[in-house]
Amino acid sequence: MGISALIYRDKAGQYEYFQKQLETFVVPSIILEGNVYEIRDTLVFQNGEQMSLLKSVPVLRTAYYIVLNRLDPIFALEGTDPILFKESVENLEHSLDEYASLFGAAEERIVRTGLYPLNFLASVANLEKARQQMLQYPGLESVHSYNRELKRTLKVYRKEIKTAKHIFLNFRGYRENQEYNGTKNNSVSFYFFSGYTNIDLLYNFFFRLEEYALTQEKKRAERQLCLTGFISYCIDLTDILKKTSKESPTDTPIVSKNALEIRDILSLYNNTTAGEKSPIVIFPDSKCFPEFSPVYFDAQKIKTDSSKDIFELTLLNDIYFYDARNARGPYLNLLKDAGADFLYQPVTNMYLCPDMAEYMTDASTILGVYALLLKNPLFKNKELHYEEMGTLAFFENKIAGGEVLYKPDIDFFMGMLSEFVSTHGEKALLSIFSREEILSIEQMLLLSKARSHNMDGLINAIVEQNVIVKELKETGSPLSAESLLISRGYPFITFFVFNNNFYGTAEDSFLTYEPKTKGNFDLVSYNNSLRNTFTLPEILKKMETGREIKRIFRERVNSKKN
Repeated sequence: MGISALIYRDKAGQYEYFQKQLETFVVPSIILEGNVYEIRDTLVFQNGEQMSLLKSVPVLRTAYYIVLNRLDPIFALEGTDPILFKESVENLEHSLDEYASLFGAAEERIVRTGLYPLNFLASVANLEKARQQMLQYPGLESVHSYNRELKRTLKVYRKEIKTAKHIFLNFRGYRENQEYNGTKNNSVSFYFFSGYTNIDLLYNFFFRLEEYALTQEKKRAERQLCLTGFISYCIDLTDILKKTSKESPTDTPIVSKNALEIRDILSLYNNTTAGEKSPIVIFPDSKCFPEFSPVYFDAQKIKTDSSKDIFELTLLNDIYFYDARNARGPYLNLLKDAGADFLYQPVTNMYLCPDMAEYMTDASTILGVYALLLKNPLFKNKELHYEEMGTLAFFENKIAGGEVLYKPDIDFFMGMLSEFVSTHGEKALLSIFSREEILSIEQMLLLSKARSHNMDGLINAIVEQNVIVKELKETGSPLSAESLLISRGYPFITFFVFNNNFYGTAEDSFLTYEPKTKGNFDLVSYNNSLRNTFTLPEILKKMETGREIKRIFRERVNSKKN
C-alpha cells in the first residue's frame, strides 16, 4: 500500500471517530485559516458546500477539542470572571507586601516564596481567559493559544508545588534536630477551632499534590496528541457527562428559630436588613462544627470598605466571642485596654478551620447554580417529554423558588441532570431546549464540577483576613514564618483542592480533629452563655463597640510605616 493510501486510511479513521464523538453534541462553527466551517449532522460545510473527507478532518478534530474543553477542561474556573480573578490575585500580592518586610530577612524570604502560589494564580487567570475566548471564538488559533497557556500553567503549577514541598521538608528537618519539652518532635502542632494540624500533614499533602500534577501533565500531553490526530489518546465525550445520581435526599430541614434569630442579629450588626437576603445554605453536617447537625450558613458576596468583592460565609447555628477581659497576648491586651470586653469572632474563616475552604467553595457553587436557575429556569413550562423531566422540574423549582438551599438537593439535581443529558444526547434534546439552554446545562454541570464559582471573592476574603497579620506583627505578637504558613497559607483555596478540574478530592484534610477542645481560642458561645446574660440590644452594642475599637486600632497600626 502506498504512502498516500496509508494517509487516506488514517484520515478516514479519524473522520469516522470524530463524527461518532460529535454526533450527539451541540457543535459550534469552526474557524480555520480565516474560513468558517459549519458542522451539520457531523458533516462539514463551507458556504453551503460539503467539504471532502480530507478537509473535514481538521475541522472535526478542532470541534471535538472545543467540546471536550466545554465539558471537561483540565484547569477551569467556570463561574469566575478571569479579569476580576486576576485583580484579586494582585490584591493578594499587595496584602503580602504589607507585612512580609516585618519579618526578618530569612523568614521574609520564606513568606514571600512559600505563603501563596502567586505566579500560579496569575497563570490560572490567563488560562481561564484563554479558555473562555476559545469557547467564544472557536477555531484552531484560539485552541493553540489555550494550549500554550495550559502548558505554561502546568509548568508553574509544578514549580509552586515543589517550592512549597521544599519549604515544609526543611521545616521537618529543622524539627527533627530540635528539642521541645525535653523530647524531639518533628510535628509540633498548631491548634485551630476544631482540632490541630502540623508540618507532616501539610508536607504529605504537597507530596500527593506533586504526584497528581504529573498525571495532569500526562493528561494534557495526551489531549495534545489527540488534537494532532492520534485518536488512541482521545477520550469518549459521552463518558464525561455520565455521573451516578446520588440517592434522593430526605426532606430539606426546616431552618431553626435559633438560626433565624442569629441571622437577624448579624443582619443588624452588618446593617444588611434593608438588602435582599440570599437563601440560607444548609449542609447535613460539617467537619468544622461537628456539634451541629444540620449546619446553617448565610452566604453572600459583599463589597468591603476597600471596594473589594468578597465571598462571605457566616455560621447561623451560634455566635462566638473572645472574652477580652481574660485576654492573652499583646494584640488582645491592647484591645482590652481600649475598652473591649466581648469581641465578636466569625468562626467561618480558614484560620479557625482550614477545612472551611470545602464549605466556602461548595456554598459559593450552590449560590451559582441557584442564580442560573433563577435567571434562566430549564424545565419551567416545558412539556414532559421524558419521565425524568417531572422530577427535574420539581427540584429546579425547589432550588430556585425556596428560601433555603440544601446541599443534598443540589447534588441530586446535578447528578440527575448529568444522567439526563448523557442518556438522551444534546442533539435529541434540541427538540425541547434551545441551543442556549443546552449550553447553559453544560455550564451548570461544569460549575458544579469546578466548585470555583466567584473565586475572586474567595481570594479577596483571604486578603481581608490578612489585615490582622500586620497588626499582630506591629503589636509584638509572636508570629513566625512557620506558623504563618501553617495557619494562614490556605492551600485548600490557592491550589484549588476541591476543584475537580485541578485536584478534586475531599479526602484530604489539614486537620486532626479534636472538636471538644476548641483549640486555644477560648471562645464564648452566645447560645450557651451570653444569651442568658445579656439582652439582644446589649449584645449588639457590645459587637458594635468592639468593631469600632478594632477600626480605630487598625487605622493606628496601618498608619505606621513598614
